[in-house]
Amino acid sequence: MPLAEKRRKRALKADGADDRHALQRLLSARSISKHTLGQILAQLREDPELANSRIGSIEAAGASIFESVKRSLIVGVGGDTFRWDFCDPNMLMARMLHECPHLAAHYVERLQLNPCSESQPWSLVVTYDELTPGSIAHPQPYRKTLTLAFNFLELGAACLNVGSTWFVPVAVRTKMIEKAVGGLSECLALYLEAHLLGDLSIQTAGVSFVCNGQAYTIWARLTNLCADGEGLKIGLDVKGYAGIRACIRCQNVLKKDSRLAHRRPGFVEITCADYSRFVLSTPDDLNREVDAVLAACAEFKAGRMSQNMLNECEKAYGINANPTGILANMRLRQCFSVVDVLTEDWMHGALQDGILNCACECFLESVSGKLSLPEDGLKDFLKANWQFPKVFRAKLLNMWRIVDKEGMPLKATASELLGFYVLLRYYVNVVIVPMAASQAVDIEAELAPFYAACKVVDKIMALKRGHADAPHREELLGDLQSAMAECISLHVARYGTREIKPKHHRMQHIADQIRKDLYVLDCWVIERLHLIIREILGNVRNPVEFEASVLRGVCLKQMMTLKDTVLAGLIGPTAPLQGFPFATIANRMRFCGMYISIGDVVTRNGIPARVTACAVEDDYFVLVEVWLATGVAQRWRPTDDVQAWKVEELELAAAWYADGDDVVVLEMV
Repeated sequence: MPLAEKRRKRALKADGADDRHALQRLLSARSISKHTLGQILAQLREDPELANSRIGSIEAAGASIFESVKRSLIVGVGGDTFRWDFCDPNMLMARMLHECPHLAAHYVERLQLNPCSESQPWSLVVTYDELTPGSIAHPQPYRKTLTLAFNFLELGAACLNVGSTWFVPVAVRTKMIEKAVGGLSECLALYLEAHLLGDLSIQTAGVSFVCNGQAYTIWARLTNLCADGEGLKIGLDVKGYAGIRACIRCQNVLKKDSRLAHRRPGFVEITCADYSRFVLSTPDDLNREVDAVLAACAEFKAGRMSQNMLNECEKAYGINANPTGILANMRLRQCFSVVDVLTEDWMHGALQDGILNCACECFLESVSGKLSLPEDGLKDFLKANWQFPKVFRAKLLNMWRIVDKEGMPLKATASELLGFYVLLRYYVNVVIVPMAASQAVDIEAELAPFYAACKVVDKIMALKRGHADAPHREELLGDLQSAMAECISLHVARYGTREIKPKHHRMQHIADQIRKDLYVLDCWVIERLHLIIREILGNVRNPVEFEASVLRGVCLKQMMTLKDTVLAGLIGPTAPLQGFPFATIANRMRFCGMYISIGDVVTRNGIPARVTACAVEDDYFVLVEVWLATGVAQRWRPTDDVQAWKVEELELAAAWYADGDDVVVLEMV
């Protein structure tokens, strides 16, 4: 009999009929899961006085954090206005540091490594993205919400990869943003003014907090404004691919098929793979272009210019005339230049209808026409007994659905595609390449761009993990730039320019971004925050207090998460480790954004091992059964050799499967 069934039967015998009836009433309550109910009962056992609480006091407790940092603005013109409720970012940061001593202690630790002053401020990172509630089959576009979060580069890669360390001052419906005269660009400008300008802003007065009786102050300046291509296009109010100049970072890069690049020496289109040919914009260049478009807009409003001429001016510069937008804001120009802070999101550029999707689709379509491949060969390969890290298992076990419909583009989330390309590359190496050799078919032209796109993601992930020292990091950045150039040039050589997108060009700026920031910044973290916000959105029904209700839940959730731990901790029930009086073990662990569970396969310096326990003493470590090499690439043999490995030295394997006495292990790189 299963252990869970035995426990249920023992509980039924122990509980009286009256208790059972009361529990049944609780279980019948709407929208309360058994897990949530268990948490409530545990809290009531710990503090019985909570049973006397009224709904009003519960609501007040949940809203106390947000109400103390709330800020409201009236946005829009005339009758089409709305009250925009958001958190004052500086007050929110100060309140969270006051409420969460673990987070404050981490800030103090990083301040000792990276001293901060008004003349030597920290680097502020602001990122934003949209979230559509509901499911893929039944989305709720009328509740689409833009989320904005911020953090600091000086906190280090480990902290930047943990969603709970990012402050979320803004969650606003897209349909509300549309009421602003300048759209999202105006709202971004208003937010950044609140964050950076004013007598009590983080750039002017700094944010102060106390830790262990010692006062500290953090000053910061904006160094990174990160979003995906569409987010930056709307947030900056630029034309993007609709303009002749498809990239405001470059002075001489025109959109694909513009038929204009040959008319003037030095100009290229987004299909160009040579990064050295790009003429990068300076802050003065961008300011001059924005002012020219605004001057044209003023001429149009004065009746001295036609609408068509204004449209042509905007199209030529690739910038929309938006007097209230972020590009036209003179106060913000004194704080930063958009050219300097603009940060492309590689995750959307590579994995969301990006360069890797394009490379995989073109490769599979081309080789299917050249080779006699099994009809469902790839699908059956993905359906095989592959195993994945527990944190990704539920999503990746259905990875075969990505290629379920023949002739359809690869439709996958970023995390799904990140696992898919590793398995696809293995399938290519062990199935497609030998089959091409046996059928005497040359597929080198198809393999080269596919491998180049995979290499781009490999290098970015290696840099994101942060294990490389400075010389090795520079080598990886050089490899990344070369791989991106090969990805475009080899793709054009084989398939032409039909599938080249603006994302191909924008991805060529990623290496320089990482070189400047020293870290790989992306929207993965805000996607993780979306999981929390999506849960909160499901319980918000009041359209009048929508933004305030969401932010109340977000603030409370973040505070409760950070009260326990910041970067690492054991998850679930714990127990002492026999033979080690100061060590504690558990089935799961969180460490710097990485989740490890018993049964997962991890690698250290290329050597795989299976996790048997997660533990903490002075450091976090895992007990593992180390596997031995068989002499065949990617094949390993399990052993009984148990060792303790520090978690900071480990990476999760991408996938693995048992093949007789051996195990095939695939790594990300």
